[in-house]
Amino acid sequence: MFYGSGSAAAQYQRNNSYSALDASPHKLISLLMGGALDRLAKAKGHAERGEHEQRSRFIGKATEMIDCLRESLDHKHNPDMTRDLEQLYDYMTFRLFSANAENSPAMIEEVYSLLHGIYAAWQEIEA
Repeated sequence: MFYGSGSAAAQYQRNNSYSALDASPHKLISLLMGGALDRLAKAKGHAERGEHEQRSRFIGKATEMIDCLRESLDHKHNPDMTRDLEQLYDYMTFRLFSANAENSPAMIEEVYSLLHGIYAAWQEIEA
């Protein structure tokens, strides 16, 4: 597995109302990715409507979740893969900062598409 579980559980509990204590590490990562995708979709909608405060709020929440995904990577298992994922998460964070500064729904959509690809692959992995 490419992710550890400790920081993922803590981050998920900070961002969600239900408990993640009983979830497997695989499920925790799935929940974080799904939560980030949800917040990115909301941020894009707010950006399209020119709702800057809400856009910023949801970009911030998505960024926190992506940061947690990066922090949860377990570099002992497949270091090349985890390094690549870490760099991709860094790129996503950079693009979200740019999207927020430029009010760019297209940049938010780019990050959504990248994360959705990882999420879809993660769903194919057995827990």
